[in-house]
Amino acid sequence: MTPATGAADDDAFRGAVRDDETLTDTVPVGAAAIGVTDRRLLVRQGADVRAVDLTNVRAVRRRTLQDRGRLSAGLQWGGLAAVLVGARAFAPLEGLVAPVEPPPGGGFEALYAAVAVLVEAFRYLDEAFLAVALLAIAWAGWHLVAFYRTREDVLEITVAGADPVRLPPPGDPTDVDRLRGAVDARSRAGTE
Repeated sequence: MTPATGAADDDAFRGAVRDDETLTDTVPVGAAAIGVTDRRLLVRQGADVRAVDLTNVRAVRRRTLQDRGRLSAGLQWGGLAAVLVGARAFAPLEGLVAPVEPPPGGGFEALYAAVAVLVEAFRYLDEAFLAVALLAIAWAGWHLVAFYRTREDVLEITVAGADPVRLPPPGDPTDVDRLRGAVDARSRAGTE
């Protein structure tokens, strides 16, 4: 743990540190800064400072945020495509396209004409399954690409009873370990 000695660190948290507190460590995180006092964790984003009692800090970690709904939709559309391709490969669609001839003198010519049109449409059922399967694959691919493109790495500080603090991850991975160590050391000191 490195004590905060720089004037820039003191300026970042001026007015946020109470008279009975000591700023013990600061970690720059992009445009934000995190300060650890002997009692609280201070997060400065622009002009706003969020203060959290160290006893309420549960975890400091790097995390990837992602929209699992897109992943689920992509897998479902991919599953539909697999079912359609499987049905096309294994279902006997040729039996549906046998011509239907009306019996001589049986009447119902209009009904048999409608059935003949339906049978003719079934001739394209194989291609329809393939076309819908290709569309489902494309839609599944779009959802999966969107899932991977919207993933976001963040530094997350979970807080008991409140929303977590989420910031862009620091450029130096050791800063997360340093911050975690500072928070853990101060949390343990506060409970003794």
